[in-house]
Amino acid sequence: MKPTQKQIFAAVGRLGALAMFPSDQAAREGIMRAIERCVNTVDELKWLVETMMDKVGVWHGPTELRGVFCSRFTPVDGGEDTNCITTPGFTAADQESRYFEREADETAKRIAEWKKQAKALPASEEWENKQLTEQIAERLAIKAGEPLPKAKPIAIGPTPIRTEEQRAAELRKLEEQLSARQTSRPN
Repeated sequence: MKPTQKQIFAAVGRLGALAMFPSDQAAREGIMRAIERCVNTVDELKWLVETMMDKVGVWHGPTELRGVFCSRFTPVDGGEDTNCITTPGFTAADQESRYFEREADETAKRIAEWKKQAKALPASEEWENKQLTEQIAERLAIKAGEPLPKAKPIAIGPTPIRTEEQRAAELRKLEEQLSARQTSRPN
């Protein structure tokens, strides 16, 4: 539910406790309009106020307020996302760092799940899937700009069930899925 003018007025009143927050009524009305252009729900408004109060503590202006908001939500006006310049924990570098940490965690979880699934496969498919998992991990490392793991000797296992074309097609499909997930995430 979209916040009412009364709720936004109360939120700006709470933000008044921030160091260097303007006391001028015209400035506060401008801040209310800025919040109204960003916030779509009461929960988003509540999160913004609590984050500004608990984590930021200092008023750096409406651009920084919007940057804090855009670190978690998409503004309702569809305007361009804003990154904070001076607010610690919300700068572009901080956001990028958290993004890569989340991606690394998700990738590790996917690889662990693949390994678990590979154990349940017959021996020939297990060997093939191990090779496929290593190739995917290597390509993800290349995309992330990380150093490649040390080369491991190729284990000689049973003849794979899939043809080379099938393996290449499956690898392309997985890469497309990963790329689609990466491009669909906000920065």
